[in-house]
Amino acid sequence: MPSLSSVTHSATYNKFYNRLNDKKKNGLISGTAVQRKLLGLIYTLWKKDEVYIEDYQNCKIA
Repeated sequence: MPSLSSVTHSATYNKFYNRLNDKKKNGLISGTAVQRKLLGLIYTLWKKDEVYIEDYQNCKIA
């Protein structure tokens, strides 16, 4: 469910999901890839004890 929610509400994960879905033609594989990306993000944020910033790349440049 978190992957479905992130695909519908986050532009970044939506683009990633659609790009994979065009290649693989299977929503289950694309959904699993989004789940893996989310788990990696959660683990990194937890390990570094940081807060999630959705527009991190633009904040980092400025």
